[in-house]
This record gives sequence, structure tokens and C-alpha cells, in this order.
Amino acid sequence: MSSVTDRFAKKVALLKRLGLFDADDRSVVVRRAIVRDDLARAYRLVHDVFVDKGYIDPGPNGIRIRLFEALPEMATFVAEVDRRIVAVMSIVPDSEDLGLPSDKAFSQELDGLRSAGRR
Repeated sequence: MSSVTDRFAKKVALLKRLGLFDADDRSVVVRRAIVRDDLARAYRLVHDVFVDKGYIDPGPNGIRIRLFEALPEMATFVAEVDRRIVAVMSIVPDSEDLGLPSDKAFSQELDGLRSAGRR
């Protein structure tokens, strides 16, 4: 199991302890999305939720995909119930070329962490 998968499993366990998921609920399957269809369904769900919340305007292709998705180190995880994706989480590493998706909102804080050697 990779360190990314280990960290994700720990976060899911924490969410279960906090009551987000029923600790005994076996109907939720969390896994890394790797194949094209899974990624397309994940990005479509993100697009639809962001449009519904008013965060973005509808895109012509109905998916929300960012430049970060092209990074080989980036990982997208999905939570499924009955093979239907109900949640999406992406882990994006900090890179010198692209930075982080949150740089626009938190550049000062993130630059401070980077200056301290905390990537």
C-alpha cells in the first residue's frame, strides 16, 4: 500500500469515528480512481456539485478538470454506494511549477510553510 493510500485510509477512519460514515456500513466503497470511466464520472460529479452550488458556470463538456489532474503524482479517490460515485477527493502534491490548487486563496500561508521547508 502506498503512503498516499495509507494517509487516505487513516482519514477515512477518522471520518468514520466522527460519524460521517456508519462505522459498520459496508455499503460505502472507497478506492482510487484509475481508469478513464471512473475519472470521468468523478470529474462529472465535481462539476455538477460545483455548478449546483454556484461555484462555477456549467462547462461545455460537463466535467471539471484542472491542470493538476495531469500530474502523475496526483491521486483521485472516489466513494461509491452501489457502484454510484457519491464523493470525490483528490490529493495534489505541491509542485514548483503549479503549486497547489489552494495557492489562490492561501498563498501567503502556503509560501510561509514552503519557506520553512514544509512542503
